[in-house]
Amino acid sequence: MSLFRVPAIVGISCLSLALAGCESTQNSLESVFAEEKPVRLLCPDVRVIKNLTRFVSYRDGQQDLSNVLIDAKIDGLASSCIYDRSGPLVEVEATVTMEVGRGPANDNRIAELDYFVAVVDGRDRILTKKVFPTRFEFPQGQLSVQAVEQASLTIPLSALEQGPEYRILIGYQLSPEQRDDNLRQTGS
Repeated sequence: MSLFRVPAIVGISCLSLALAGCESTQNSLESVFAEEKPVRLLCPDVRVIKNLTRFVSYRDGQQDLSNVLIDAKIDGLASSCIYDRSGPLVEVEATVTMEVGRGPANDNRIAELDYFVAVVDGRDRILTKKVFPTRFEFPQGQLSVQAVEQASLTIPLSALEQGPEYRILIGYQLSPEQRDDNLRQTGS
């Protein structure tokens, strides 16, 4: 999977330039495009919600450093998309990178946490939201792991041009206490 966006028009344009010396190939490319003109479309905006990038859990809810079970943060995001005219629809691939730390109270070397992916339309309405439970095991003697999670979404469209109107929001699924703690930490 590609971790960056390459519009389909770029690949077709490069092919056209490479084959420009061959007249019969050039004509066949033009005849294909005569029926269906290529359109450059932007991918939907994919982002992590600022105050939902950190997940900290404590043993027995006691918020001090000696009781930390898990301290995780989302520290990377990449996305790509493909439009399908026949739907019409847009398929979005999001790759989320997390750094998951094992706290001093974590005796079992296991981290379990949830993150979500939500699709929001142009009027800020949440159309879908899916929560993904994740489980990480810390190798013996290791205090952190880097994890890569992938999410695939298909967004049906009434017209291809609607794709960029959608946004995909990603964050940890937090309890109210965790959310308030994140707000205090960031000062937001």
